[in-house]
Amino acid sequence: MYKSIFFVFIFIVIFIQCSNNKNDKIYLIINTIEKQHDEIFLKEFKQTSEKNILDLYFSYFLYEHNKLIKKNEDLNAFFQSLNLTKESSQAYLLLFLLHRKLNNKKLNLNGLLDIVNDNIIGIESCTSLKKINAVFNYKKLNIGDSVQLMFPVRIESNIKSTVFYLCPTLYWNFDNSKDLIINGELINKYYKIYPRGFYIQLKINSTNREDVLYFFKHIQRNDTIEVELDTYGIRID
Repeated sequence: MYKSIFFVFIFIVIFIQCSNNKNDKIYLIINTIEKQHDEIFLKEFKQTSEKNILDLYFSYFLYEHNKLIKKNEDLNAFFQSLNLTKESSQAYLLLFLLHRKLNNKKLNLNGLLDIVNDNIIGIESCTSLKKINAVFNYKKLNIGDSVQLMFPVRIESNIKSTVFYLCPTLYWNFDNSKDLIINGELINKYYKIYPRGFYIQLKINSTNREDVLYFFKHIQRNDTIEVELDTYGIRID
């Protein structure tokens, strides 16, 4: 009996030691992230509600953290141990970890992984991917660029009009027999507080169809249209 108790005790000690080592490694990683930001930002981030972390991720961290991840071997090893392979999910998890550390909360790594990997609210959900593409397009496009946009078209009561391809499915197959292509020059881009998101203005040079309305409006060459990138959701090549 005493021998059994002894082995149980040894197992508990080893388990606690492994858990502590894992936590120490996580905190070391969080400290690495924390050092990348100034005190003013960290103070504001600490006061941010955890439910707003996803918005903060899209507005700032999407590319900044991904750059950091690629350069850090410890971070890469850490994510490999979690089988978390996508950089967007990795950056999202880092934000949660940093926020909880700043607020002296339990990290609850497994719970955070459930959030990050959730098909509806996680970073790989359709809605999140549309926002990721919006940030990508906004950063990539510059005023004066030639831009091509593609829109699915729906026919209702013999009226052909573009629509946004909405979640839960992000991708769609372009149908040349009915869908619309708009080619134009980017004349402006900006961020709006309300409705919140990234926007571009395009001066139309040409379209592939004249029998299709742009969201129930007639458009022609030299017209200017405003496109909300968050809703458009498709990565612009």
